[in-house]
Amino acid sequence: HKFEPHIELFIWQNLLAVHSLIIPPHEELDMWLKFVGLCRKGGRIALAQKTIAMLLGKDPASIISNTNNNITPHNAHPRVNFSYIKLMWSAGAKPAAYEKLRLFVRALQDSDDMALLGRTYLKLGEWQRAMRTDTFDDTSIAQIMSSFRSATECE
Repeated sequence: HKFEPHIELFIWQNLLAVHSLIIPPHEELDMWLKFVGLCRKGGRIALAQKTIAMLLGKDPASIISNTNNNITPHNAHPRVNFSYIKLMWSAGAKPAAYEKLRLFVRALQDSDDMALLGRTYLKLGEWQRAMRTDTFDDTSIAQIMSSFRSATECE
């Protein structure tokens, strides 16, 4: 049964509020990241930002304004970092998010999490395509195709 997006977010928000009374958020990371994704896709950027900030242990006001090229905190879970980068993109910081994703993909090369690496390559290819404002040349096409090929090799 599908709910309207705002009702689904309300249900998730209440569910997570109850869960967090018993189980710390870092032990239910999948649920929290699903909630962040629902918020992001539903245009509730501030709520997604607040949730990511809680997962990162940061001030909510600081995470989107941080557009330097440092990857998010080293002690953060890689899936939280990936969610943070996607949130930056959705919040309009596309060039900074793209650069963070590019660096993040490189940092994940030695990871055992092939599923996450595949998703990051797929997103990198999508963003490489989206960042092109002019016509595609052989170099940009090769870059995009390389990202998509790397994504399929990780599966």
